This record gives sequence, structure tokens and C-alpha cells, in this order.
Amino acid sequence: MSAKRPTVGVVSTHGEDRCANYLRALAQHGGASLILKPGTAPELDLVHALLLTGGGDLAEAHYTHPPDAEERATLGKIEPERDEFEFRLLAWAAEREIPVLGICRGMQTMGAFAGGRLIPDLPIWRSRTRGVPTVPHRGNGGDATHEIEVTPDSRLARAFGKGGRALVNSSHHQALLAPPTGWRVGATSADGILEAIEAPRRAFWLGVQFHPERMACNPAAAAAIFTAFLRAARQT
Repeated sequence: MSAKRPTVGVVSTHGEDRCANYLRALAQHGGASLILKPGTAPELDLVHALLLTGGGDLAEAHYTHPPDAEERATLGKIEPERDEFEFRLLAWAAEREIPVLGICRGMQTMGAFAGGRLIPDLPIWRSRTRGVPTVPHRGNGGDATHEIEVTPDSRLARAFGKGGRALVNSSHHQALLAPPTGWRVGATSADGILEAIEAPRRAFWLGVQFHPERMACNPAAAAAIFTAFLRAARQT
């Protein structure tokens, strides 16, 4: 089925007011939106693609190790119901070859769904790991910015038209330690943190650790991601 204006299921625990940037970005690039909330029965027959948004932290079961007291003090809001809801949606999308774009927490959710593990807190990890360059992954009251290295011939490189360096925004304190088995690294930052992952065996499964829905530092790259995502959605 081909849809001229594909409908993207956008996962949100709060409704349109908390995901306005995502909805605006989709609309600007020719997509319609349907909010999917945990605890509801989503109308998935209307959905051509999934967008997993940012938010709080995933459950501790998905971390590289049980967090100690210092790490636990850094954790944000954990919503097991949302984790389970998004895992069910990903299983549905995998079965039907539905395109998926995961942003920030959404990328982490995709990785955890496929068996990946999360670093509980990046600043603590950095303080305990020798020789790791300092990269600003979270700003003070706003997004940080830093460069990433885009893997040549990755889905992200094809969207951008090239591999190599790109400037992105950043607002997270956790990250995937490594890509899940069978997945590919789409981009990394200078400290080795995964900035994009993709599932090569899927039609379009892309996770990005940054926030293209509000990426004023590189609007062309942000537009390229949504354009590629919605192009894939039109083909479902």
C-alpha cells in the first residue's frame, strides 16, 4: 500500500502538548500523526510508520549492570508501562515491516528491544573510564551541541547524502553501550557513544540519539532524516 500522506504513530504519554515539535516536523515534511498512548488500544490499522519519542529513562533491567547508589541518584522518571507498550509496538512493526524512527530515548528503546544494554549515566561512566574524550551530551538548561561521525553507506549517510562529520544537538545522560547483534552503527561521537543505529534487515529502522525535531544547529540534516523516514512510510 502506498500513502501520499502517510500516518505516523507517535508514542506519547502526555498527548499533543508534549510532542508538538515531533508533530510539526512530520507535518512540515508531508506526514500526518496519530498519538499512541500507553494504556490505550491504538488504531494500528491506520498507521504506516512509528515514531518513538524522547522522554525519561528505561527500566534498570536494560542497563549494562545494576546501578549503584551514585548512578541511581541520576535516574529520571522510569515508566515500565511505556517500555512494555513500545516493545509491543516494535514487535508489531517488525512483523509487518513497518518503518520506525527512534529519537533519543526512542533509539535506546529500539536497542533495548533488540537486546542492547544501556550505560546508566554517561558522566559517571566517563569519570570511571580513562582516556574518554569529554563530549557535551546534555546542556545546562537546553540542548548541547557536538559533532558526530556518520558511517559511510549507512542509512543516515544516505539520508544526508554523505558520511563524515555532522553537527547535532544533544540532551541525554544514558546511551547504548554497543549496537544490538545484527544491527549497524550509523554514527558515533568522539567519545565512542552511539549516535545512530539501524537494523539492516528491516525496510527502515533508524534510531538517532539526537533530536532532529528541534535541531536548529543543523536544520538541513534534520530535514533529511524526516524526508527519508516519510519516504519509507509512503511505501508501506
